[in-house]
Amino acid sequence: MKYFVKTLILISIAFWGTAVWSPVLAQQSKQFGSGFFISNEGHIITNEHVVRNCKKFTAVDQNGNQIPLMLIDTSKNHDIALLKAAIRPKNTAEFGELNKIQQGDTIVTYGFPLAGLLSSSGNVSTGLITATGGLRDNPNMLQISAPVQPGNSGGPLVDTTGALIGIIVGKINPSAFVEMFDDIPQNINFAIKERPVLEFLKTFLLQLVEG
Repeated sequence: MKYFVKTLILISIAFWGTAVWSPVLAQQSKQFGSGFFISNEGHIITNEHVVRNCKKFTAVDQNGNQIPLMLIDTSKNHDIALLKAAIRPKNTAEFGELNKIQQGDTIVTYGFPLAGLLSSSGNVSTGLITATGGLRDNPNMLQISAPVQPGNSGGPLVDTTGALIGIIVGKINPSAFVEMFDDIPQNINFAIKERPVLEFLKTFLLQLVEG
């Protein structure tokens, strides 16, 4: 467990993008999220909603160094974005075996939630795959019990061997849930499955590490 958590830390990065001018804030706004390296050439995966409307992209490594990023492409349908850093990372994500995940499997997440409030060195959390489908049985999503906060979006979801099985995408809207059901949602969080990520990446002919 300690070994692959350390590996998770090494492949994960904090991410922020500078969005368009905000008339409410009278300044450029920033969007925060998480991401991780998937190739030795510096390619990074995060969520499309993390980079949406942003004009400038920056990652922060474990030493606090700011790394400028270039946006390669996005998939709004699957909420995936591919960026590239001008560095060669020492560690990259290893993709897990497709169709191996099951309901009840233990999972681990890593990311940088609530930027400026929680630890800038990142947060690790564990949980279970509570369902192998998302909202309304979305086949491209997983429901997980590991805590998810703003800023976790785009972070890696791995199994107990450290293999990547998905990307953290978000949690159910608590305000809407309370309005609909008069109850507070608990641990209803979601991740994008590995398969849509691999299908998205096929176009770019990247050298990925597969388990």
